Parts: sequence; structure tokens; C-alpha cells
Amino acid sequence: MSFSIKLNKSNSSSFRVSPTNSSTTYTLTLPGITLSLRLKKSKKKSIDVPYKDGASYKPTNNIDISKLQPLAYANYISKISRLIKLNRLTNLLIPSLLLSLLAYGLMDLIETLPTNLRIMTSLLLFFIGLIGLILKIYLHTIGRLQYKQLSNHKELPSIWKRLSSSDKLWYIEGIYVLDENASKENGGINITYERIPVKIRHKAPFYLHTNSKVMQVKLDDYTLLILPEHYIITKKSDVGIDNNSNIAITSEAKPYAELELEVIPRDTEVLYKTWKYVNKDGSKDKRYKKNEQIPICNYGLVRLESDTGSKIVFLSSNNE
Repeated sequence: MSFSIKLNKSNSSSFRVSPTNSSTTYTLTLPGITLSLRLKKSKKKSIDVPYKDGASYKPTNNIDISKLQPLAYANYISKISRLIKLNRLTNLLIPSLLLSLLAYGLMDLIETLPTNLRIMTSLLLFFIGLIGLILKIYLHTIGRLQYKQLSNHKELPSIWKRLSSSDKLWYIEGIYVLDENASKENGGINITYERIPVKIRHKAPFYLHTNSKVMQVKLDDYTLLILPEHYIITKKSDVGIDNNSNIAITSEAKPYAELELEVIPRDTEVLYKTWKYVNKDGSKDKRYKKNEQIPICNYGLVRLESDTGSKIVFLSSNNE
């Protein structure tokens, strides 16, 4: 985030929003001064896969929030979506409190501006920011959804205790299946994953009030909320809810050639070590000068599949 103040020769007032691929700029133009607030967009993390040939790509996830909106939860979905939208609005309004002070102080230096105009502009910005602050307090207190309306239980599904305690947890966007030749460049293992590290928070989001345990799992553009009896998934203001009983969770151990991590997760079982480039019989391919030993890790592949067809895949450093 960056903030800038510039003098101008304009006699009019305006406000504009200028989105780009990397940021969004909010510009407030007043007589004699221009205030700009630039917010950078988070960059999507991706994994570069070195296999140009001999690899077929299979996307692993299928998240369709529109299919996770049963009528039984329509009121909850509507309220959560509305709270998220209002919270985003307050993030734009609250900075006006600071802008009101800066605007008045700087416009005071411009003697040609009428005193009444300076005061009115500062008061307008102040009240806009104050409205945002009051709305923010409401959204984070009495405006929250009461989870007891959905469930009275307090314990999360047992598998999430293991996943959250894993030293490393990744969100898998796709699987590259390697043919025989490509797998020789991957320690003899015929799969590799397009994976993104998962961020986990053991805290309820601002829009939810509950005494139950809660986990927030950040999945790139999506946020998955794990509750004792429900899953809530959001993307911006789009919201979906599903019962835990409708989600099938399967887990299996998968050998994986770890080429990226310098330090192997402490809870990972290393099955064996081999060479990055190998021959058919598993021996070292001496044609490559830089052919280091790599560990074959016994990771856990976890799939969450809804009866509506949605699917999310994780890779865990702990496969137990």
C-alpha cells in the first residue's frame, strides 16, 4: 500500500478508481490537491514445472460455489455475503478519517481557497470515515452470524487436527503425470504436483460468532472454513455452505520426489534417496554433471469431495 499527496491547479472535485492487473488506485481530487491511495494485489503463487515434454496435466480441483448453496442455508449465505461486501466497503471508507486531517492541513496552506470550502471538505471526509468506522464495529460485533444457529457441537473433524499440525501442507491445483522418459528426470517417480503452500488460521472470521473450534484454510483465491458440522467456502463475496456429512474425505500415502525444499519437513518419512536423473534400473545417470541426490518422501494426498461434485486436494508432509 502506498499513499501520495500532490498539489494541482484544478478547481473541481472528483473521485475515481483505477484498477490494474497488479494494483488498484483510489484518487480523490480536490481544488488544489490530489490524494492517491494505491493498494497492491496479492500475486498468485505458482510452481514452475520443468517438464516440457512427456507430461500430461490433470487439474485436481473443481470448486463450484453455486452448487454449494442449498435452500436450507439461503439466509446464512445471504447474510455472510452481505457482511463481506460491507466489510470491504468499510476498508475504503475508514481511511477518510486520516484524509480529512491531511486535507484540511494541506488546504490551509493554500490561501486562495475559501475557509468554508476547506472546512466542508474536511468534515465530509471525516463523516465518511466515521460512518465506515461505526459500520466496521457493527460488523465485527453484534452484526455477526451466530454459528449456534447452525450447530451446537464444538469439535472439528479429526482429520483436520492432523492436517493442521503437519509441518507442511499444500493445496494441489493439478497433477503432472510423467511418461517413462520424463520420470527419469524426477528420480524415477512418475508424478509431480502444482502446489501452493496453505495458510491456516485457528480463528473465526469476522462475520462469524461461535464458541466452537474453527479453522480457516487459505486456498489461493478461496478461503475454506472448517467448522464442527459444516464447511463454508468463500471467494470474495461468493459463499457456499455444505454439511460435513456430504463431504467424503480420503487419504493415501504417495511417494514424492522432493526437488524444491532444501529442508525436509520434520514429520516426513523419507522412503529412500536417489538421484534426480536416473537410468531405467534406478542407477545414477552419469550424463548429467549436476545430478544431486534427492529424497523420496512419503507424503499424504488428501481429497475432499462433495456429493455436489466439488473437489479439493491437499498434500501433507505427514501421511499418518
